[in-house]
Amino acid sequence: MRAILGRALSYLSIPSVGGIRSISIWLSLLFVFSVPWENALQIGEIGRASKVLGYVTFFVWGLGVFAQKRLRKPDGLQQAYFLFLIWNGLTLYWSVDAGATLSAFKTYTEMFGLLLLFWDLYDREVLVKAALQAYVLGAFVAAGSVIVNYLTAPPAQFPLHERISALGFQVDGIALIAAIAGPAAWYLAAGPEAARRPALARIVNYAYIPVGVVAVAMTGTRGATLASIPTAVLILWSLRKLSAGKRVMAVVALVAAFVTVVQIAPTGGLDRISTAATLTEGDEGALSGRWSIWVESSQVFMERPVQGVGTDGHRAAVAHLRTQRSAFKKADKEAHNTYISILVETGLVGFAFFACVVVCVYKRVRSRTGWELYYWTAQVAVLAIGAMSLSLEDSKSVWIMTSLAVASAAAARTQEARVPSESWAARRIGAALRPSPRPRFD
Repeated sequence: MRAILGRALSYLSIPSVGGIRSISIWLSLLFVFSVPWENALQIGEIGRASKVLGYVTFFVWGLGVFAQKRLRKPDGLQQAYFLFLIWNGLTLYWSVDAGATLSAFKTYTEMFGLLLLFWDLYDREVLVKAALQAYVLGAFVAAGSVIVNYLTAPPAQFPLHERISALGFQVDGIALIAAIAGPAAWYLAAGPEAARRPALARIVNYAYIPVGVVAVAMTGTRGATLASIPTAVLILWSLRKLSAGKRVMAVVALVAAFVTVVQIAPTGGLDRISTAATLTEGDEGALSGRWSIWVESSQVFMERPVQGVGTDGHRAAVAHLRTQRSAFKKADKEAHNTYISILVETGLVGFAFFACVVVCVYKRVRSRTGWELYYWTAQVAVLAIGAMSLSLEDSKSVWIMTSLAVASAAAARTQEARVPSESWAARRIGAALRPSPRPRFD
């Protein structure tokens, strides 16, 4: 049984366990896999199962750091985020909603721990790719659930637009998750080292493209559709660099996506997506009511431009100004824009710290070349565009991908050969990715 499990993990480029550091890596991969469908599993009053898994991963990793007395020196991303975190904590003193601010500060602290964990563990490109693969597999569960939901329960959650969701997510949220995995799936399927990956892994990643496209179409989410544009650009750019075999696989995946969308996607959702370029839509108002929210957010910002209203205080700050009501009462008072949310809640000071975080990521991505430059640019662009229509400052998916972008760039700059401190998991994945020798018959 152990041999069968090890072979199955090898086919998907996932490491087997060995040593406390490798156990931490294995747990972190399970955590990454669980994030795209985290709302599906709830553990009583504790909450999401992914939260429990995250705490366990952090605990095991902490034990390893303590036992080995080894912690990778933080990069600019972690340092900038730490300053951002401290400022968010200070906003508690003048927050318009102290309870919400304290809760959000705890969440931000967890995100900081996540940044440290991924930076310390993912010090090799092969580990970064394993994490990307884990996220794609998790997104496969989320996107596939949307499709299954539609096929098994045709009545839509929102009859007006025939929008489909799944796993307890709001429609916009699960659509963006599907969109985020798109660039990673294509990179793993058609990238420069794709031939070294097991055939099953390449097939799974190619298959995700039509599944992800159909899932986004079924949600009828315009924000996720716009966020998928960098993925389309990446695919078009890469076609001219692919071998004949890869081009055939790519064309098959794209044709399958197009045909499936035309055949089974709800027309209401497609019609809604077609209005992505317009500012108005019937009674919902400009940008589905977001424009009015942003206007009210600007009014609140002008009242406290420097220090902000306090982390996660946007709802309380604009409550007396809201003139519209959406389908989600709780989400109604969110900024529906990460940049506006941070600016209003933490003021110019907090936004400056957040800008430092963005600059650190940008510099790391710009240091790449070739395929990696185009892939990571597309991956970060999906996050940046998605953040324009949703409040994602505490999104695990966003910070996981951000961490991997920085870790990948740092690993690429490492010129040294494998050192004794390299984890057994990294060596195991490297061995799994090497193609098996072909048998000779003399």
